[in-house]
Amino acid sequence: MPWGDRYWGQKHRPPVNPVGGTPYTVECYIPDEEGTGYQKYDSFTLTGRTDSAVTVGEETYRIPGYLFDAAAEGNVLSDTLKADGSTVLRMYYRAGNKYQVTFNYGYEIPSATEFVVMNEGVALPWGLPEGTSGPKHQSLVGWKLGEVFYDMGAYYNGIKSDLEFTAVWEKQPFRVYYRYY
Repeated sequence: MPWGDRYWGQKHRPPVNPVGGTPYTVECYIPDEEGTGYQKYDSFTLTGRTDSAVTVGEETYRIPGYLFDAAAEGNVLSDTLKADGSTVLRMYYRAGNKYQVTFNYGYEIPSATEFVVMNEGVALPWGLPEGTSGPKHQSLVGWKLGEVFYDMGAYYNGIKSDLEFTAVWEKQPFRVYYRYY
């Protein structure tokens, strides 16, 4: 029997949706440009079971360059889900402090990691980590971020998210000598 507009037993109360299809809204806020308040960054709809507790937290939604602020005054991180879909949870974020920059060398060479303050930069490594060696007959010639190539030692500015640079290797010619006896 479809739910439709029928009421089951109580006047002015929609029925409980037992299978978890009742919608609720999650709104995400970031600091405004002036730093005096907040502006809505995004909102989205999730579903749950009517009259059950719904909760959001850090793992629910991530915003590049911002960190979830569990202590923010306006947060509404849990509530009981209302059947009419009017439940709204609010998450507040603050500007992120640091981003992780990873240098992936490949070839079973341990990755190097640095933490960089937002909008700062990082110098790309000149060579391999101390105590490691690269693959035979290849040289490290630079770094790639996506499809963009960077020279070793180049300075990458304006970091606004976690980044992973990948090493670019170039095969070196080698000669094989042999003697006839």
